[in-house]
Amino acid sequence: MQHALLNELDRIQDVVRSVDDLGKKIRILQDEMVILDSNLLQQKVKLPIHPSFDCCGIRLQSCSVFNSNAKPLKVVFRGLDKDYAIIHKKDDDMRQDAFVLMMVNEMVRIWKANDLDLRIVTFRVMPVGYKKGMGELVSNCATLLEIQKDDGFTGVMKDEVLQKWLEKHNTSEFTFKEASENFTRSCAAWCVITYVLGIGDRHNDNILVTTKGHVFHIDFGKYMGDWQMAAGFRRDRVPFVFTSEMFFVINGGRNQATESYQTFIDYCCKAFNCLRRNRTNLTNLLRMMACSDVPGINMDSLAFVEKNLMLDLSETNATMQFTEMIQSSLKSLSTRLNFVAHTLAQFMSSSSSFTKKDNSSLSFIPQLYTVQTDGRIKDVRVRGFEKRNSPSKVYLYKIEVVRENISVPHFVYRSFAEFEELHEKLRKRFPMMQLSVPSGGSRMRSNVRAAAHKRMSDIELYLRNLFSQPNEIRQCDLVYTFFHSILRDNKNDSSSTEDENMDRSQCQVFLKISHNSIQQKLNVFVGHVKNLAMLPTNAAPDAYVKVYLRPGKLSFSLNLLKFSFKIRKIFRNERRTSLNRRKIRLSIRSCPTIISPWICCQHGCSRSRFGTTAVSWTTTKCTWSTFL
Repeated sequence: MQHALLNELDRIQDVVRSVDDLGKKIRILQDEMVILDSNLLQQKVKLPIHPSFDCCGIRLQSCSVFNSNAKPLKVVFRGLDKDYAIIHKKDDDMRQDAFVLMMVNEMVRIWKANDLDLRIVTFRVMPVGYKKGMGELVSNCATLLEIQKDDGFTGVMKDEVLQKWLEKHNTSEFTFKEASENFTRSCAAWCVITYVLGIGDRHNDNILVTTKGHVFHIDFGKYMGDWQMAAGFRRDRVPFVFTSEMFFVINGGRNQATESYQTFIDYCCKAFNCLRRNRTNLTNLLRMMACSDVPGINMDSLAFVEKNLMLDLSETNATMQFTEMIQSSLKSLSTRLNFVAHTLAQFMSSSSSFTKKDNSSLSFIPQLYTVQTDGRIKDVRVRGFEKRNSPSKVYLYKIEVVRENISVPHFVYRSFAEFEELHEKLRKRFPMMQLSVPSGGSRMRSNVRAAAHKRMSDIELYLRNLFSQPNEIRQCDLVYTFFHSILRDNKNDSSSTEDENMDRSQCQVFLKISHNSIQQKLNVFVGHVKNLAMLPTNAAPDAYVKVYLRPGKLSFSLNLLKFSFKIRKIFRNERRTSLNRRKIRLSIRSCPTIISPWICCQHGCSRSRFGTTAVSWTTTKCTWSTFL
């Protein structure tokens, strides 16, 4: 029966692929799935990819066709107590995907064995024949392209779309904080994975995010340095995909680096160095698979992975190198251009999907709420407005919502554009509704305080008229969804974040020194700086390091060697190499004041007996230790 099921899915994919019109493809797919569903009702089948799952039918309305070259099928099988969704591919070698996921699972095992949990989402992939197979579909997720499409074609150019999507699906501070942590950890993991394995053809349709914030990649047809080419040029020009949208989420909705960004860099470097220390686990898998006839897996791929692991570098140098790659990937324009090109291709092939709007729900709240779920609303009033930056300036109106049998009112914050969206969708659902659009039907374009103040009375009048409508309108799910509390409503102050509220009295700097006995050099490694005080202007600190190398007592003061280098955005791992038999003076500064005391270390021995040490200090107390 399993062979019969696989052959039937192959046949359906061939039939669907032979049709050009997308609407006709879906109709043919639905007709074919009806027949398959009736056959499964008569005879249950265990899925090859999930042998413990008894398939007894098909969820017809959930099946579809993916808009890629091979036109794979999305099939949702109905089980006894749950559903199981798969993607079925023909004329695509799934052995490569299976091998990559095997390597990913081994990396996850290595990280967890070293107490590093990067919260990776994995899924099953199973080749079932020559150039065909099926893969598990992760639930409650969306591709970056689908997330960007929420803002139309220009969404691919906006940094805030991913942050807004996560806020939309995580309406409490606790769930959003958890989603942000999941995003930071899993994004770091996939940066390391895609770099080590040389995974190419990365665009916004094969990078996905779950509603809980987990990042994961799919479609591993290009790997081990087999880069995607276009018109003779290599499209994958960065070590791995790390975009400004991801940077924006990691930094809590800001375009400038925060300490969360340093945490992300730390996760990346720790994960990378864990793989370097346990390289034999990875290389042994590659050696065993070198004779498997899987495309792209041979002894050259083993050399490729060993080169990417930078086995010739020390752990400190590898940390610096990977930090540099994070910065270069973030600053590169090629990834954004790749995303734009892929989005344009998808727009040309299915432009309706970019313009279609869901009039049954609101764009900023993922699901509908009713009077039964939230309680009947007795009264609503406008209590003022506030200016927010997310990231562009917007004025939000503070609405007091009083509900039946609840003594304490709650407040929601909504923009004028969201009131317009509510009115537009109410009008489409109730064409005969006697209710005028806010602001007397004129759309005010100016986003200034005076305009916001004028609109406040217009919105107050609109709300009174809305709740004087018949129950069919004023108690409909769109209205109750609009006044449902979301993440922004639970924040007392939109500008306050965990980074700003933390205790910054204990400034910490990671410093590492090591002595190279062969080159007779003392290496000074300055890592991240944490808990820096804000500048008097309340701006983020821009720290830098000064290192002074002084000669011995017999030398005169003009021979002072001075190195001054900046830790870019205070989150760059930097190193400077000093000469032997010198006194080192080092300070961390943030203009215009010194934020850490001077540190002095004298290396006066002729023999190379320095060890490696990490030093941490505060602004009031300095601790330094060396070993002779």
